[in-house]
Amino acid sequence: QCIVERFLGGSDAYVAMASSNSAARVVGGDTLHASLHLHGKQKMDMTSLGNGVTDSAVDKWSLVSCVVIDEISMVAPRFLGVVSYRLCVLRERTCGSVPLMFASPGEMFGRIPLVILAGDFMQLPPFEGKKRVSLMKRPGLRCRGEDAPVKGQSDADFLAQKGYDMFWNCMTECV
Repeated sequence: QCIVERFLGGSDAYVAMASSNSAARVVGGDTLHASLHLHGKQKMDMTSLGNGVTDSAVDKWSLVSCVVIDEISMVAPRFLGVVSYRLCVLRERTCGSVPLMFASPGEMFGRIPLVILAGDFMQLPPFEGKKRVSLMKRPGLRCRGEDAPVKGQSDADFLAQKGYDMFWNCMTECV
């Protein structure tokens, strides 16, 4: 956090998030859901994710130039897509991000210049419903390369594939 504040501006330039409350507290942040203003009954489809955006959330996210997401190995591919899409929605008015391009290089995560995904990939993958899903294993979905769900494909499947593609195809550094 000190490095980000020194090189990227004040403390508003940095947001730390994690999949669990305990991990969020360790990195000085909040859960992914709380940070992105997603409530417990929020549907994870693109229409619902575009709703419920407050002016205060837009203002908060307009200043951010670095995001740290801890416990990334515990985030399902679909939810990584949700995070990127929601950040694009939150930054659309102020930073010109395009929500439908949420998985494209340069547009991912609402055009935030520095996104750090941290975690231990030897941990067990997260559950989605009753099965385990992981960013480490490509899901057998059929939208690779598409900018919108293909006919008959759910938003959930589309977001999962795009989340996986973002993680493996668009990240530039791995340490």
